[in-house]
Amino acid sequence: MLTGTGLRVGELAALQKTDISPDKKYLLITRTEERISDGADYEVSDKPKTEAGLRRVLLTSDMVSLIEMILAKSDSASEYLFSDKELSRYPTKKFRDRLYRLCGYVTIPKRSPHALRRTYATMLYEKKVPEELIIRQMGHVDIDITKKYYIFNRKSNDELISVLENGG
Repeated sequence: MLTGTGLRVGELAALQKTDISPDKKYLLITRTEERISDGADYEVSDKPKTEAGLRRVLLTSDMVSLIEMILAKSDSASEYLFSDKELSRYPTKKFRDRLYRLCGYVTIPKRSPHALRRTYATMLYEKKVPEELIIRQMGHVDIDITKKYYIFNRKSNDELISVLENGG
C-alpha cells in the first residue's frame, strides 16, 4: 500500500476506517503514529507529522481493491484499518518487520517503508504527474525538497545512453 499511496508508515499505522472517503476516491490523512518521549513506545497523535501532511491522498482503482481486501480481513470491532483479533491497531514496527520478511522471501536487500515512499514519488515523477499533485500526494510543501530527497534516477546506463542519443 505504501508504493501505491506514498503514505508515511506512521500515517498507515494510524489510518482509521473512517479516513476512507465514502466514494473510496481518497484517504483523509489527519493523524500519525509518533514516539512517546525518548522511549520505545508509540501512540497515535491526532495531528499529522507536518501541516502539509494534513491532506487527501487520491486512490487508484488498484488501491481501492487493496483497501477492500484489507477491510474484509481487519477486525470489525477496531476503528483502525490495519487490525486483527490480536491487535486492535498494527504499529509501525509490524509494517517494518513484515516488509523486511518479504524482502527476505524474494531475496532482495532489506527495504524500509520510507524507501517505498521514495519509490512512489519517483514513479509519479517518471510518469510526468504534475508536480503539484506529487507534493500533495506526498504531503510536502514544495517540489524542491521532494526532488532532493525522494526522486531518484532508476534508469540503467543503457537507458541513459539511449536518452542522450535519442533525446528521450
